[in-house]
Amino acid sequence: MIVAENISKHFNGSVAVDNISFSIDDGETLVLLGTSGCGKTTTLRMINRLIEPTAGTIFVGGKNVLLQPAEELRRSIGYVLQSHGLFPHYTVAENISIVPKLLKWNKEKISSRVEELMHKLQLPSSAATRYPSELSGGQQQRVGLARALAADAPILLMDEPFGALDPITRAGIRKEFKQLDDFKKKTVVLVTHDVQEAFELGDRVCLMHKGSIMQIGTAKDLLFNPANEFVSSFFDQQRLQLELQSILIKDIWNELIMPTTAGFTTISINESLWDAMEIMSESDEAITVIDESSNDVRAIDFNLIQSAISNLKQNQ
Repeated sequence: MIVAENISKHFNGSVAVDNISFSIDDGETLVLLGTSGCGKTTTLRMINRLIEPTAGTIFVGGKNVLLQPAEELRRSIGYVLQSHGLFPHYTVAENISIVPKLLKWNKEKISSRVEELMHKLQLPSSAATRYPSELSGGQQQRVGLARALAADAPILLMDEPFGALDPITRAGIRKEFKQLDDFKKKTVVLVTHDVQEAFELGDRVCLMHKGSIMQIGTAKDLLFNPANEFVSSFFDQQRLQLELQSILIKDIWNELIMPTTAGFTTISINESLWDAMEIMSESDEAITVIDESSNDVRAIDFNLIQSAISNLKQNQ
């Protein structure tokens, strides 16, 4: 869906993005991760031509973005800002319907889409006629997300979409957004400096440093098979939790035991080792794991989790 070939961006002689290439499959979520100034936001904005590349080519849906009218390109791509970017003198409904109106949807279709998204993003129907200043920060961000999803564009660009929210609100909205069908079926490029967010939302993570790509891969790739010392050291402060969150129980299914001594708590095979650890920390006993596709049941305990992490590290 998106292909970047040898793209660079210079600002007054300073290199912000240095000859990078990557591709993103249809329906995939790629997270651009890194510290401030690494070039991730510049890379994102070159995709919809909010910033023009100094060199290189970007293809969206097989078409060179530089050969398309910028306004037309942007209307076909959803875009979410950290500060939500809502128009203060437009109501919630008017903010959400901006792009559908530009695309000349009829009133009934627009109204139906606004109502649908407000429901999905848990915005009360009474908020439709209110203005952004009358909403909480979390509600404003939900409106920003709804606006980006309104025209049902196949691509969604997200620049620190939850960064302005407090940690509790941020975690809640992130979890809700991940479950949306509108999110699951889109090709998403998300910028963040939050490692937890990157691993939770990304199918793959692109770790950047000083305008270059250090490594692109799954969370497990970056944690257990780092390409270099920078990648390895980047995750050191949160390593244990990240490792537990990146490994699903199904990844170690063959190592699990039969549930002869398991407790009554049951967890899905698709949950992470971190989820299992949280449950066991409350009961201090093995828990039952179920494979919903086969109804096979096994058990997991602290020793199995410790062994699984050790084996992965030995095989990196």
